[in-house]
Amino acid sequence: MKDCRTIKLMASASFDFEQVTRVTAGAIGDPGKRAFYLQLRTAGELISLALEKDQLRTLTERLQEVFSRVSVPPADRLPEMALEEPINPVWRVGFMTLTYSQEEKLFEVSLVELVEEGDEPATGHFRASLAQMQALAAHAASVVSAGSPWWNWWRKAMNRPPVTSGRAWPRCRRSPPTPPAWSAPGVHRARCAAAQSTTTAAFAPG
Repeated sequence: MKDCRTIKLMASASFDFEQVTRVTAGAIGDPGKRAFYLQLRTAGELISLALEKDQLRTLTERLQEVFSRVSVPPADRLPEMALEEPINPVWRVGFMTLTYSQEEKLFEVSLVELVEEGDEPATGHFRASLAQMQALAAHAASVVSAGSPWWNWWRKAMNRPPVTSGRAWPRCRRSPPTPPAWSAPGVHRARCAAAQSTTTAAFAPG
């Protein structure tokens, strides 16, 4: 007879990728109810991780800080950045560190699973090129802003039929206007330490 008194849950799987072939982020769902993901691809494996919108926003900001501090070439044309199917997150990110080696032109990213107190978290580590992380930063910024009220207002304005009287909608604009100060979302701040050849940032949910 099986003993059903104790149910042991399997620990989440850790991973360590020396070099990813693709790194991207995305969101699924309606604004206000979106689920956010970080996705990694190696030659034979696809890893999806769940994370919070603020974590993705902070990751984007930290990357932009690195780009502003060190000498980097202009970003290449943005490649295809859509999430790959199937999107089955192996675990949810609780803590993340980001390190850039100016000598190698490589980023190292370490992640720790969000778990209940006392549980052993899974860990993840991967290396990505400067070009890959430049593309991630640009794409992730658009993913985060796509669900904001200001962005949605602008998108609706672009698709609204012209009016015959009164104020006309700016159908000719190619990019959204600068949002007012009150629409700027709050972000989690992170402490960053910089050395001569590396720049490191660590951040976790507030």
